[in-house]
Amino acid sequence: MAISSADVTIYQHSGVTILNLAGEWSDDMQQRMRDMLLALAKSAHLEVVVNISKTLLVPVSDPSWWKALESNLQCLIAHHASVNIVGTDAQLQMASRNWLVRSLRWSTSEEEAVCRIRGVLQGSAGIKCRAWFEE
Repeated sequence: MAISSADVTIYQHSGVTILNLAGEWSDDMQQRMRDMLLALAKSAHLEVVVNISKTLLVPVSDPSWWKALESNLQCLIAHHASVNIVGTDAQLQMASRNWLVRSLRWSTSEEEAVCRIRGVLQGSAGIKCRAWFEE
């Protein structure tokens, strides 16, 4: 399946809302992301992962882009939502250098982000309980 220039989708992963961005970064993609984040905030989705790892041409070296990203997420953060951003290694390195977005939580995979939001150790099998059946 070919990725359009601005593919923005929403789905659920283990009860956490995932906003997946793919394709070339553009003003259109940024506006669609902002509209969906506002819709999520209005509908009280308080556990959200924004996945930007599949986007191309993201202006990570531009400080105004980071400020715009944080501004777009404020609609959820203001409602005490748990927000996690999934990015590539390069995006994470740029985020760690930028003092404006240090308050945001970053992950390298969707699974890591969902586990962090849910409070589950990644790679754990969850709670194990033994059951005995009568013969």
